[in-house]
Parts: sequence; C-alpha cells; structure tokens
Amino acid sequence: MLLSWYSFSGSPIFNWLGKVFDWSFRLLQKLGVGPDAFYVTLICVLLVYWLIQMRKYDAQAKDKGLID
Repeated sequence: MLLSWYSFSGSPIFNWLGKVFDWSFRLLQKLGVGPDAFYVTLICVLLVYWLIQMRKYDAQAKDKGLID
C-alpha cells in the first residue's frame, strides 16, 4: 500500500524532471555545444557535491539523535 502511494505521489515529479532533462538535451543537441567530456565531468562534480552534502546532513542528524 505504501509503495503504491509513493510511486503514485512521486510520479508527477519524476515525469516533470524527465521532461526537463529531455528538453535540455535536445536544446544542447540543436546548439551543438559542449563535448561529452564536459557533461561527464559536470555529472561527476555534482555527484561528489551531493555525496558531501549528504554526509554533512547525516552528521547533523546523528548529532541531534535523529538516526543511529
């Protein structure tokens, strides 16, 4: 029950996110800018930044006693 509610409630967000990514990739293809290495590097940098932020938030949650 909870899983079906989650997939139903989250689907508009993921649908919108997919449309945004699809639109941005089509725009970049039309412009013909940016080598593949730029996109791969950008994704890697954003992933590392996200991991650092998650580590920070986990540390804050442990300090507050919210998680073990």
